[in-house]
Amino acid sequence: MKEKEIVEYGSDENFFFIVDYTPGGTPYGITWEQAAEDGLLDSEETNEPDQDFPF
Repeated sequence: MKEKEIVEYGSDENFFFIVDYTPGGTPYGITWEQAAEDGLLDSEETNEPDQDFPF
């Protein structure tokens, strides 16, 4: 039986889910906007990271 390889996918400020990179090094995958439209985000992930807090 062959063991399945566990692969961790990345994300950044533009991509919720980076599938892979082009030969030139440009990432491609699901953007944060697409993820929000498709309901893929948890409530924690929908908060703006640069949000100003009153304290």
